[in-house]
Amino acid sequence: MLTLFFVLAAAPEPTALMRGNLVSVYALQPYLASPARFRDPQSAEVILASLDQLALLEHTFLTPASGPTPRAISRLFAEQVKRARADYAAGSTEPARVKLRGLTGMCLACHTR
Repeated sequence: MLTLFFVLAAAPEPTALMRGNLVSVYALQPYLASPARFRDPQSAEVILASLDQLALLEHTFLTPASGPTPRAISRLFAEQVKRARADYAAGSTEPARVKLRGLTGMCLACHTR
């Protein structure tokens, strides 16, 4: 099993968080591309740990110094990750996979603004 990810216990500083998120996104890609791999119970550890990492984004950019756009995008991103995680945990793997496949648009929206 591939374990390239790490989950941070508390909201870290933005650079460390984004590095962790990038590792999680890379770890998720093979599972998002394959419905069979995504629903395979042996994939659960990597998928859930990656989603837990990605959900930390919201807490890092909630300060007033972050500005309204990063706060809004990070909140939307984290909420979508949480919805996908809830679907996945409930056994609704395909709705979870579809929700996660759309997240890269939020990454681009924030990083290209």
